[in-house]
Amino acid sequence: SASVRPFGSYATGLCLPSSDVDLAVFGTGFESKVQQVAGLRQIEKALHRAGWRAEEVEVIGSAKVPIVKYVDGPSGLSVDLCLEQQDGIRSSALATKAARQFPPFRPLVLLLKRYLSSRGLNDTFTGGVGSFLLQLLVISSLQQPPLHPPALSPAACSRENLGRHLLHFFELYGLRLNTTSAG
Repeated sequence: SASVRPFGSYATGLCLPSSDVDLAVFGTGFESKVQQVAGLRQIEKALHRAGWRAEEVEVIGSAKVPIVKYVDGPSGLSVDLCLEQQDGIRSSALATKAARQFPPFRPLVLLLKRYLSSRGLNDTFTGGVGSFLLQLLVISSLQQPPLHPPALSPAACSRENLGRHLLHFFELYGLRLNTTSAG
């Protein structure tokens, strides 16, 4: 019997109102990419026959992880569904762990996701920064805390200050990162 598990931004609480819902189906027996695409085509047909409206149904079989995308008609939610893929579940676990370890992680990710989205820079398909990459960048930034300015004592800088972390993020990746040596 198959089971469905959510992952991604809805599962981790890192979603924007415009975010899609990511679902992984396990126990299908479709292990190879060819089998998964065939299984997704079966799901596509079932969605077209469903008693509720599934709109914009599309199988993307050429992607690294094949998915069926659709929009739930009544709610307007976009849904991405994949088969037998553990990577999304593991990524969600990493985000959940980072949110526990670094209190500024969640608000920084949400703010930066909105910032990138408002500028059309959040779609990896067009060269933008996707959620997982953004989460890794934020984790790295939080692991390299900013130095305290000479006018402030270390105690004053130890308090959580989201604005300070945001400026540090932009300084780290906008000014200090040497893309020639970092790759």
